[in-house]
Amino acid sequence: MAAITAVTHQGRRCQEAELPHRSLEPDLVSFNTALEAVEAVDFETLWERLAQSGLQPDEITYRSAAFVLSKAAQWKQVLELMSQDTCAIDASYYTALSTLAQSNKGFEAMGLLEQMRRKRLTPSQEMYSLGLSAHMASG
Repeated sequence: MAAITAVTHQGRRCQEAELPHRSLEPDLVSFNTALEAVEAVDFETLWERLAQSGLQPDEITYRSAAFVLSKAAQWKQVLELMSQDTCAIDASYYTALSTLAQSNKGFEAMGLLEQMRRKRLTPSQEMYSLGLSAHMASG
């Protein structure tokens, strides 16, 4: 028997149920949904399960992951996420730049803008503004 845990919007476990043994494997939609509900403390475990599943993260996956980490001001983990070769999603970069700006991490924000350039992504004016704000705030 496999167990599944229902999670509330705030990330609290509220119900656990036994499932009959079947070869049910979560798909990318399942992981994306879980990422939207998970707290930062559980993020790493869920991200590892996604990697082990062989599924490739998509735009929603990266955006959700960046959002979860940003809410917890985990800017180092956000940068690590953005450095993955498969991450080329503007919304995720925007979230990452916003987190760096809020954390006064100007050097890191400028590096992230450069990383976007190397991946042939064009930052928006808002992204440049966030990077410059972070840079100015960090001194």
